[in-house]
Amino acid sequence: MKEYVSLNEKKDAFNEWCIINTEEELTSKVEELLSLQKNTKLHVVFRGVNEAKYKMYNSFQRLWIIRDLSTIGMLPINKIQSMIDYCYSSVLPPYLKRLGIICNDWYILAFLQHYGAVSPFLDFSKQLFVALFFACDNVVYHDSDNEIDNYISIYFYKNVDVINAFSNSVYKIAETKAQNIDHNDKEAKKRFWKDYMSFRDIMAEQNNWVIVPAYTNVSTIRNSKKKKITNYAISNLNSTSQDGEFVCNMNMNLPLELLMVKDDRKFISCINIHKGLIPYIIKKYLKASLDTARMKYYVMEQDIAKQAEKEAF
Repeated sequence: MKEYVSLNEKKDAFNEWCIINTEEELTSKVEELLSLQKNTKLHVVFRGVNEAKYKMYNSFQRLWIIRDLSTIGMLPINKIQSMIDYCYSSVLPPYLKRLGIICNDWYILAFLQHYGAVSPFLDFSKQLFVALFFACDNVVYHDSDNEIDNYISIYFYKNVDVINAFSNSVYKIAETKAQNIDHNDKEAKKRFWKDYMSFRDIMAEQNNWVIVPAYTNVSTIRNSKKKKITNYAISNLNSTSQDGEFVCNMNMNLPLELLMVKDDRKFISCINIHKGLIPYIIKKYLKASLDTARMKYYVMEQDIAKQAEKEAF
């Protein structure tokens, strides 16, 4: 699996770049990033990783590369599609129907991402502290002669810049495709996600990658007459607790930082934080143990039920 061998090598792949070695440097940088986070017009999103050497491959890419699946004639899009097709045959669609949610390929991929399967999604969060938790979680730290092994990383990008440059948000694409649909055409509305917004078709149209917002509420997709065509609902318990969204990457060769580039402009920035600062991060910013934070961000239905019982008894 390809990794960065040094911080110097890694630097060339990113827009803004810095290395944090002291509490003072970290405090200053966190304040700067929180200021960006508050600017809702920019829609900055963050991702935390517990090893700075890791390139931004999703779990499906990692599986594909490690198993060298390209050498045996498999098509990656077919493998993802087979996972999606299985979920349509499961209890998931009728369950969502009872909740008033329309099952679609993108909801399924978000479900796969957060509930144990490989997927072409990478998680980002609108909250810097969520990214800091993921960067600190399950860290292995033994002072290494290889400098990059001593660092965790926070990645971020300004969503508004990426959307303006590439115009490839699933939600925005759905809005565009809904414009000319007659709101009285029940069959067209029923098949909207299959006929216009399937995973296979959007990946072909968008050069194999796309941003997938995961709003915490159901967003209405309307036509040019402002009439409802469908709902956009991607969120699950985990994406909601993490205030997250996704980037889908089906390019089996490039990590996201090398894909999200246009006319030599790099859109993803990187902050490398020394692992020795993890206790400071936990105390000052997370203000809870990692075990407590895990319960908050890795949400399972049974955990909510068990905690409710504890509160009562």
